[in-house]
Amino acid sequence: MMMHTAIVRDFTSVPMHLFCAVYMGYYLGRAKQYEKRGNKSRCHKYRILGFVVPFLVHGFYDFCCLSNNWLVEYVVFYVFYIILALATFKNFRHYTKADTPLEAPGVPETLVADENCGEEITSPDQEEI
Repeated sequence: MMMHTAIVRDFTSVPMHLFCAVYMGYYLGRAKQYEKRGNKSRCHKYRILGFVVPFLVHGFYDFCCLSNNWLVEYVVFYVFYIILALATFKNFRHYTKADTPLEAPGVPETLVADENCGEEITSPDQEEI
């Protein structure tokens, strides 16, 4: 039994921790946005969700891995795992398209979002080689 659990965790633990980190980062990022806007109640709500959601997802993962019932171990666990993976990547794609940088107080705007990021900048009077 323990060897089977170890094999299942070998292949699923890294992606599961990735999913938990994505959800934690999303909720804590939202909390930071609401904190910057001065909305303390929503900030608190998202901080709580940043802990509770990964905690519940990881708890369900542990329950399925340690279950002695083959139906829970194989069917329920892998259906849950596939749905979680698809939802994570769908949400990740959606939120990265809508992502905007947070304003950095006291930092010039050119340092926060530079259009020429990664390009070499030359002055007009330099000769091109």
